[in-house]
Amino acid sequence: MTKPIKHLIFTGSMILFMAGCNTEEDAVKPLATSNQEELVGWTDAVCNLIQSFGATASPGLVTTVEENGALMHVTTQRRASNGKYLPETHAMLVGGRETPELIGFMDAIVLGVSNMLTVPNESGDGINQTGGRIIIDFTPSGSATVRDMILTDIDTDEKGSKIELFSNTGQLLLSKEIPVTGDKNPLFVSLENVPGVAKAIVTFGDKRSLNGSGAIARIQMCVEGAGRCVSLCSAPVNKLWLQYVGTRPINVKARMGTESLMNGNGMKPGTMFKIEHGSDLRNTLTLETNRKDVPAVSLTCGDNGQLSLSGDNDLFRVVDARSSNYSYPLCLQE
Repeated sequence: MTKPIKHLIFTGSMILFMAGCNTEEDAVKPLATSNQEELVGWTDAVCNLIQSFGATASPGLVTTVEENGALMHVTTQRRASNGKYLPETHAMLVGGRETPELIGFMDAIVLGVSNMLTVPNESGDGINQTGGRIIIDFTPSGSATVRDMILTDIDTDEKGSKIELFSNTGQLLLSKEIPVTGDKNPLFVSLENVPGVAKAIVTFGDKRSLNGSGAIARIQMCVEGAGRCVSLCSAPVNKLWLQYVGTRPINVKARMGTESLMNGNGMKPGTMFKIEHGSDLRNTLTLETNRKDVPAVSLTCGDNGQLSLSGDNDLFRVVDARSSNYSYPLCLQE
């Protein structure tokens, strides 16, 4: 469990520690001096940094956030006494330094928090305290690869708070419980660079509880098609996200030679799946199905130096490919 951030010195140390403990993105790009105060945690794997939530004035009610090249819809739902959720309504935008009930003043300064998203109360003029959730719809930007979020005010009575990421077909890609850090304390939550995210839901408090407040202070992400990529076929592919785009359920096997990497039976249309291996997946990965009319598919490199799936493939698409040599995606051939 993450310990509460109580002092300025400790907070700064935690930020540096979290920024340097990535398993997949180890290189931290130096910041320009003028940007250091506001871009805490920035790395070259981040394409879109959402920290003001598209507004300069707060408090206020919002349904759309546009910032740093990213566009998304935001709504919230308060939790009813039976554990179900009330109809969607606006999200509430509040200032970081002006909302001491959600974040400490010095933490807001150190983290460069200008605005935060939270759930409004019934009248829309204050912060909800009885449990609720924020729904972020990335589909106006296509989809997003979500790197991490900074959340705040996850106190002991908000135990069971969580973040869920969904694909464009409603598939749950990641579910992560938010650690309790204490009243007004912020924390980084790594979301593992999951690609193809169409919707994120941040829930404050356990669904069986009528307690729960909190806020999103920052999102670090890449919208679909944004950011740097490596087009060199010499880069090994160690992590691959694929989506099944056929029209009926199918059995899928992934292997490297005789080594089985995945066995998925009854895979539904739109399902995303991940394949990882320490060795290069190019020209060694084979996808086989129970359809006799479809030949096996492998990952190859095109004449343009980009990655694609071989053969007469109409069943799978590459969503994201990464190399352990780089902190950003490899280029894909559409």
